[in-house]
Amino acid sequence: MSNYKPKEFAEMIGVSVKTLQRWDRDGVLKACRNPKDRRYYTDKQYAEYTGKKGIIVDEILEDIGSEPNYNRKEWSQLMGIKFTVYGKPQGKARPRFTRQGRAYTPKNTVDYEGQIKQAYIAAGGAIIGAMISNTAPIQIKITAYFKKAKTNKMDFPTLKPDADNIAKAVCDAINEIAYRDDKQITCLTVDKVWAEDGIERVEIEIESIGSV
Repeated sequence: MSNYKPKEFAEMIGVSVKTLQRWDRDGVLKACRNPKDRRYYTDKQYAEYTGKKGIIVDEILEDIGSEPNYNRKEWSQLMGIKFTVYGKPQGKARPRFTRQGRAYTPKNTVDYEGQIKQAYIAAGGAIIGAMISNTAPIQIKITAYFKKAKTNKMDFPTLKPDADNIAKAVCDAINEIAYRDDKQITCLTVDKVWAEDGIERVEIEIESIGSV
């Protein structure tokens, strides 16, 4: 079995060394460590990665040095993901301020955004996000499911949090891992519905919707 330095492995799978470092840190593709604590990768990891991506690495390498063809069947299959964040839907809370006037994000929001990020990574999203170009248009569909009380007669959950705050929490959580910048989002929808199964959650679908 061969071992590869990070630069060698990055070239093999068509990503940057910085991407490998981020994947190692986020637990997406953990590097092996030698006794001197230096990172390396193996043939087994190469095989697992190419299988996980669902696309042949050689086909990706054909795009290096040129703009990827997002109309290719393989790319269209790759550039989409759906994942679920379980628990009561939450929105982005307004920043709080210390006595010294410094703004900070409330802990509940930080924790919830961390939960969204981890759900995205667990679904294999970081690998897909690393392959979306800096200018690819992105479509995001968010469906927030709320548990309906027996005494509630409303057809839809017209209650807090607001739809725009739900979207803000989701987009801030996955910014820079699902896509490079919020400006790439060209279509964003949020639906608030009752959970017929009684399970509160947020379902998120992300898709690259065209060539650039």
